[in-house]
Amino acid sequence: MILDIHVYHIIDIFYDGNTIPFRDNKFDNSVSFEVIQYVPDIGKTLSELSRVTKKDGLILFTIPFAQ
Repeated sequence: MILDIHVYHIIDIFYDGNTIPFRDNKFDNSVSFEVIQYVPDIGKTLSELSRVTKKDGLILFTIPFAQ
């Protein structure tokens, strides 16, 4: 029997795919690994990452097979 491990966890933050649910300039850095290529609006996602990352912070994202 395979159990869904998430059944027993409470979700801390829910992201609707449009607005990252944190205030502006909240994080020192932001990361996204192997996800950007799947989002429907890459520009909106990058804008949101920029919004929640501090002005002197870094945003690191990876895309598979990109050269």
